[in-house]
Amino acid sequence: MLSFVFSVIACSLIILIVLAMLPRSGPTYVEPTQVVELTPYEMLKRQTYISALKGNKSSRDWVLKNMSSEIGAPQDSFCSALSTPSIPKTPKKEIDDSIAALVGLGYKKKDAKDKVLQLTNNKEYKTCQQIIMDAMKR
Repeated sequence: MLSFVFSVIACSLIILIVLAMLPRSGPTYVEPTQVVELTPYEMLKRQTYISALKGNKSSRDWVLKNMSSEIGAPQDSFCSALSTPSIPKTPKKEIDDSIAALVGLGYKKKDAKDKVLQLTNNKEYKTCQQIIMDAMKR
């Protein structure tokens, strides 16, 4: 029973010591700003717009279709940036096969995936053999 009491006291002391080491921060003052209430649709539009800027193709298509009157005509710089032709795409099966082959050759899965995705972002490949050969060169 006595050892239990000592262990409880020891744990309590450790907790107090840890709490004493934590940095103390006073109240934080935040400048008042104007709060704008957004409807769920306006929040969706903002999130989709940001996603389109980050390169999401389906978001880009939605923005071009549904927000073109808000962001300007297609000659607008934003619209023209969104409507630029996409980089040629390598078939997903070839990408997956290339990653599996590189892993089989001893690459770590993450390294193989990064290398294959980097290669296929810049060039269209017809076969996984082409991807593997380029990956081994670099």
